[in-house]
Amino acid sequence: MKLEELVKQYKLKAVCCDMDGVLIDSLGLDLKVVNVLLREIGLSPIAVAFIKANFALSVTDFWTAILVEIGCKPSNPFLPQVVDSYNAVRRKEKIELLPLVRTFLEQTKKLGLAATVVSNNADEEVKQILLKSGIKPYFGFVIGNTQIDYRKPAPDCYLLAAKKLKVEPLHCLVIEDSVIGLQAARAAGIGCVLGVATGGESLEALGIYADLVINDLGELL
Repeated sequence: MKLEELVKQYKLKAVCCDMDGVLIDSLGLDLKVVNVLLREIGLSPIAVAFIKANFALSVTDFWTAILVEIGCKPSNPFLPQVVDSYNAVRRKEKIELLPLVRTFLEQTKKLGLAATVVSNNADEEVKQILLKSGIKPYFGFVIGNTQIDYRKPAPDCYLLAAKKLKVEPLHCLVIEDSVIGLQAARAAGIGCVLGVATGGESLEALGIYADLVINDLGELL
């Protein structure tokens, strides 16, 4: 179904996009740097499947899960070091946009939809990545994990986004690439919940929680 049809069918007024795996190819960066960083501090590498299954978590939760998986305690002293190193890489590297993201954002603008980014990452990190990727002007504001008490899969982030957009959740479209993101949107009462398989989840896994599933944003154009 095309975006214009979704707008009419669900009476949409706003779109809320996750960032990692929906707008930017952060999974590609993770696959490139995670095991490099682990080797630098003398730790064992982690399986690609584990990275794909967990990259939607916040940066701290992501690295905590990795350290636990390779046999370290959650309070491991390596955690702050590796999180700082990882954030430095994200700030330094230009993370590529996923296919047709800019075209999709132009379409949202053409249809008069208000747009925001809702991420499990820290607000300032989100702003800097969007700025470096050249798409920050499409969004009036961002919602990161520093503005809420509970992260995805809790509904807090999407409830706050709808409030700041001054739009009822029922008239919002949420686009997510992860199960925890879709669960958050569902819990917030979002009118149209769309899963896109450009992150680490399959269409089948996304389809359990989404109203619609697509392979990439091009299917909406």
